[in-house]
Amino acid sequence: MKINIKKYNSDWGKQFAKQKIELSYILQKYSPRIEHIGSTAVPNLSAKPIIDIAIGLNSMQEIDEIIPIMIDSGFIYISAYNSIMPERRFFINLKNKEKFKQEYKDVNQIPDEEFYLNKISNIHFWVVNSQEWTRHIAFREYLKFNEKVRVEYQELKETLGNQNWASGTAYNKAKDTFIKQEEHKAIQWYTKKSY
Repeated sequence: MKINIKKYNSDWGKQFAKQKIELSYILQKYSPRIEHIGSTAVPNLSAKPIIDIAIGLNSMQEIDEIIPIMIDSGFIYISAYNSIMPERRFFINLKNKEKFKQEYKDVNQIPDEEFYLNKISNIHFWVVNSQEWTRHIAFREYLKFNEKVRVEYQELKETLGNQNWASGTAYNKAKDTFIKQEEHKAIQWYTKKSY
């Protein structure tokens, strides 16, 4: 499958804001911290037109409590990734939700291409201020600040987007070396900036 990389669209911020209102209401009992992350959160960066949302809660216990709430609210739970990333719970928001199961427990059962064609957003739950939370916030802020890295990342994504991929996961793995290298710098930069 091809990955559809689009030029930056200021509407992505509006799409995030709309979803943030909905998620804040659904999760109000937990006072969540909700952040727009990923490439759609970075002005002037091309991206897949899928909004990435980070939701920070106070503990893994709270995160596990929200699973039935999110499913009942129509979000698709990808529990298959729990063993790969045990500190994260991952949901997706789709158009045409009725075509899909409420939960996918097996990586091999995930309909990657159908998800990609119907995906509105990826929703990642982490403990707020955990290492994973901070890594994503730092990388977003670093890309906003560092034009050279932002341009290099955009060129990589556009090149990779023109190739055929077995899945979105395979595309993400192809970006991994660049991201890990720059995330390390981003975390150092963000940590110094925060103090």
